[in-house]
Amino acid sequence: TRAGREPDESRTRAAREPHGRDAREPRTRAGTRRSISMATDNKYDRQLRLWGAAGQKALAEAHVLLLGAGPAGTETLKNLVLPGVGRFTVVDDATVSEADAGNNFFVRGEDVGRPRAAATAELLEELNPDARGAHRVAAPAELLATEPGFVDAFTLVVAAQLDPETLQTLGELCWAANVPLIAVRAYGMLGAVRLQVRCLEIVESKPDNVVWDLRLREPFPELERAADALDLDALDDHAHAHAPWILLLAKAAKAWRAAHGGASPST
Repeated sequence: TRAGREPDESRTRAAREPHGRDAREPRTRAGTRRSISMATDNKYDRQLRLWGAAGQKALAEAHVLLLGAGPAGTETLKNLVLPGVGRFTVVDDATVSEADAGNNFFVRGEDVGRPRAAATAELLEELNPDARGAHRVAAPAELLATEPGFVDAFTLVVAAQLDPETLQTLGELCWAANVPLIAVRAYGMLGAVRLQVRCLEIVESKPDNVVWDLRLREPFPELERAADALDLDALDDHAHAHAPWILLLAKAAKAWRAAHGGASPST
């Protein structure tokens, strides 16, 4: 070592553990290892709590078409790829320019000169292994003119930075095919989003209104004995306030049946 000094233990330890001790093995202040347990290993857990299994299934089965692979379009599609859209297709006829490399997160410097549809589709697909990406090098206006039925195969169409005439044609085709259309446009710090859909109906976002069976209509013997043994009149205020609510319901249900010929409430 320099000047004959002993090697610094902290430096040699860091060399042995290139990623850092704390990054690999979480420890308590006393230095002992502690384990980290995740609430779930499902990477979609948080959004499942929002729109439920039916919503996630619909997203996983969707095929999204993006027309226009500029920054507004790719950022919009990114927000569908990350939560787990099943498939997407990018349509664009431009080649990657140096300006694209400066304002579009989904192209790289080495992509300059490549088809922008291919470059962006590749990087978008890397965001989520559950999403399958494809691309087509074509001008949206020409594609709609020569293949008007092209949009019929998609679950959703996202149109970015399209001119008014092309957007009008696209809107008519999507309306006829009953395919939802989202039109996005950005200009500096300003932006606009327009949605075209025939009808938006949400029948079941997630099953929050399940009627649980509390076994009150035909209580099992142990529950009935526990409810019968609970003498509410003999309890003081503190004990009464802490009586198990299920026993209160069981006693109320039994009293109802006794007063109505053995019949349980119908509502």
